[in-house]
This record gives sequence, structure tokens and C-alpha cells, in this order.
Amino acid sequence: MLKKIFDFYVFSNIHVGIAAFCFTKISLLMVENQSNVIPFWLFFATVVAYNFIRIVDVDLLSTNQINSWLIGNISLLIYTTYTAIIGLIILSFFVEFKALILLIILGFVTVLYVLPFLKNNNKTFYIREIPYVKIIFVVTIWTIVTVVIPIKSINFSTNSNEINYYIIIRFLLYLVLILPFEIRDVFTDDKSLKTLPQYIGIFNTKIFGLILLVFIALVNIYIIKKEVNSTNLILIITAIFIVFSSVKQSKYYSAFGVESIPVLWLLLILFFYN
Repeated sequence: MLKKIFDFYVFSNIHVGIAAFCFTKISLLMVENQSNVIPFWLFFATVVAYNFIRIVDVDLLSTNQINSWLIGNISLLIYTTYTAIIGLIILSFFVEFKALILLIILGFVTVLYVLPFLKNNNKTFYIREIPYVKIIFVVTIWTIVTVVIPIKSINFSTNSNEINYYIIIRFLLYLVLILPFEIRDVFTDDKSLKTLPQYIGIFNTKIFGLILLVFIALVNIYIIKKEVNSTNLILIITAIFIVFSSVKQSKYYSAFGVESIPVLWLLLILFFYN
């Protein structure tokens, strides 16, 4: 029973929704803002967007463990999505209008990522099938949605060098955090996607991720100089996840473990902050 509840929590994307909430909350705390409206809005939006992608993208013939759960619980996933949509609509009345429009536009862009388009030869084509696009698309969307828009929505200047550096290192952190997923899917992703592990190999992908983490730590220590203790701890934990990532990782390794990093980060910030 507990396993069924846990699987529902992870694979219905409630957990990734909480990750989005935490990342957004961290961005606002960084500029000393305590608002919870956009973080909660993004929680519901993330659940809706990710569930939509899973419902549209479900492979009835796949034996993948996560995919098997989706096939057996598709109705539950749909009901969860409807509930999240209701929460999304209610909170939309409390989100700053310009920020809301930008978030909705990015939501549509995310939807286009998984929808098929017809080519001249009547074959279907997906934006995500463009080589190198997958990782950059996901990382860019997460950076804009959980950093740029929340900070901009409270009328905080995004022109300061400190904020610009913060946006850059968050982009790089998201790039690192997606690597365990890329390693997991290295043999199931189409080779035409040219994901990083496919292109440079799993070992070199891990080295690349660790180099980025060192760079992020240096920028945070010597330039941004905020939440240094909590951020460094999170970077160490992230490095451990990168080192032990493998193709045969547990189905919870990335979907729960890696996506728990922002939750732990927020808790650490609140601990050191208080």
C-alpha cells in the first residue's frame, strides 16, 4: 500500500511539482521576498505540464517501469491533472498579470515540445527530435520559469550583475541535474537526439557535470556570496548523485532522488537563514 502511494506521488509528478515550488521559493528568498503565490502556481503548473507530456507520450508497447505504471494508472493521472488545473486557475487570480502571461506562453511552448507536426512527406516530426535541443530546451524553460519570471514579477531589477550571475549558475545547475536522467536514458533515447552521454560518453558526461559544479561553487563563493553554506552542501550532494548515476539506476534514483535536491536545498536555506 505504501509503495503504491509512493509510486503515485513520484510518477504523477507531484514530486517534480514540489521541486519547482522549492526552486522558485529559493529564487525569491535570494532577493529577500517571502511570497508563496508564484511558487504554488508553478507547483500546479508543473504537475499539469508534466502529466500532459506523460499522457500524450505514453508508449503502450514499452516495458519501461515508469511507463508500465502510467499505463496501469492513466485514469488516476488524469484526475490528478484535473485537480491541479483547478488549483492553477484559482491561483491565477493572484499572480501579477505580466508574469501570468509569460508563464502561460511558456506553458504552450512546453506543450509544443511533445506535440507531433507533419512534414512534407506526411511523416510526424517532434521539436524534441532536433539534435541537441532536448537538454537545452528543458534547462532554459526551468531557468526562465523558476528564476527570471518570479524575480521579475516582484519588480526586482534583473539588470544587476548579481542577478545575472545567479541566473547563469542556476542554468548551469539545472544542466547538471538533468545529467542523471540523460545517463539513465542513454540507450532508450533515439540516437539522432545526440544527448550528451550519447555524444561524449557516460564517464565524460560525469566529468563535465563535476567541472560545472566546481565552477558554480566558485561563482557563488566569490561573486554572489549568498547562502554559501547551504549551496555548497547541495553542490556536494549533487556531485554524489552525478558520480553514482548509471544506466541501470533504480527507477527512483533520478525521479525521486535527484528531484529531492531542491527540497533539501530549501530546507537548508531555511535552517541557515533562521
